[in-house]
Amino acid sequence: MADQLTSIESKTKDLIETFNELNLTVYDYANTDDTQNSILNNLNKIITTIKDLNQDSFALSKTEKNVNIPLDVIQYIENTRNPDVYTREFVESIQLANDYQREKQLALKNMSKKLGQGILDVFCGDNTDEDIDDDEKIKIKESVESIWRRGGIQ
Repeated sequence: MADQLTSIESKTKDLIETFNELNLTVYDYANTDDTQNSILNNLNKIITTIKDLNQDSFALSKTEKNVNIPLDVIQYIENTRNPDVYTREFVESIQLANDYQREKQLALKNMSKKLGQGILDVFCGDNTDEDIDDDEKIKIKESVESIWRRGGIQ
């Protein structure tokens, strides 16, 4: 599959180069046999390359591993925009989303730490009711510390 993609890529580059050569030849058109032969050769080369690309893409589509291109990328290309811009914008949006999630996790850890500390102060502090014995205080403390360990809270 990689060989097929490499072949398609090189043929596409050749096709673009041939279009550029044809463009220059037509732009500097001189009514000579050499110019007419050059135009005819470039047109034949374009037709042959497009036929080869069509066959290669058809063969590639028959393989089990299809190449799926996101619709957004195709629309970028159709709007004459660089797909690298799409990639850069996509990466930037993912980084922003990751930063947002990281901040949410940090906020939840801080809230858990304060909540756990509040529970320890209320139930295990010096001025607690005599209804809670030392074994229950130890269980409460171990539970809070266990939650902190699972959450990666120091």
